[in-house]
Amino acid sequence: MAHEGADFDSVQAAIDSIPSGSSTRIRIDIGAGTYIEKLVIENRRNLCLVGASAESTVLGYDDANATIGSTSGSASVHVSADDFSAANLTIQNSYGSGSQAVALRTTGDRQQFLGCRFVGYQDTLYTHSGTQYFRDCYVQGNVDYVFGGATAILQDCEVRNVEAGSAVAAPNTDASVPYGIIFLGGEFTAVASISQDSVALGRPWGAAGAAAYLNVTLGAHISSAGFVMMSGNDPLNARFREHESSGPGANPAAHATYQMDGSEAADYTVENVFSSWVPSYSE
Repeated sequence: MAHEGADFDSVQAAIDSIPSGSSTRIRIDIGAGTYIEKLVIENRRNLCLVGASAESTVLGYDDANATIGSTSGSASVHVSADDFSAANLTIQNSYGSGSQAVALRTTGDRQQFLGCRFVGYQDTLYTHSGTQYFRDCYVQGNVDYVFGGATAILQDCEVRNVEAGSAVAAPNTDASVPYGIIFLGGEFTAVASISQDSVALGRPWGAAGAAAYLNVTLGAHISSAGFVMMSGNDPLNARFREHESSGPGANPAAHATYQMDGSEAADYTVENVFSSWVPSYSE
């Protein structure tokens, strides 16, 4: 990979070549290949990683809660830097099924991802804190594979169950934060082996967890219950919302309590959710 004409043997080496605390806009181009290294991206604002393509540029590792004793620490890539961008690459955790094993963990503000793939099983995409925007991305997993306390928008993304699981999303949004995980458009899909009516849209990891689903297309694997309990937290007491879902798994009548009317749904725009930040990938 390279930036500003310099070549590096690893992605982390390229990142570390940038002075800590830098706010200079820097783009690192990452060629096709699979890069097995645990990446930490911090203290460098305005950094952009660009792969050759989402399928050919893969950043991955294989830590898991079961092996290191930490879900947060299992992340293959941890991005805490503000104003970070990434496009056209895959971030994966290759541990497999059976334990929490994070592909990407985000703990920064104004982070955006375009045309990226996030590959794992349980706890694939950890939108831990801050603000993130995902456009035309792909996320796969089995249990709670989009989760966390951030304000994060996934717009026109595919979220795919590749194995049976309890729920797609598990927000633990703080009660003081108005918006949590938001799906704007996109598809909820599943491999053929997953039973119909078996996977919930979400369950509240935190009692005030917030997740909204607007104009999403739901596969037949999505359960008619829609939202289910988690760790004693009742989804009725959390902040789950839905508006105009379609597809074979859509069943708004079965979870009418969570439905938004048009005026409430109108608040869920990129501009309104992120206030003063308009991600360039949204334009």
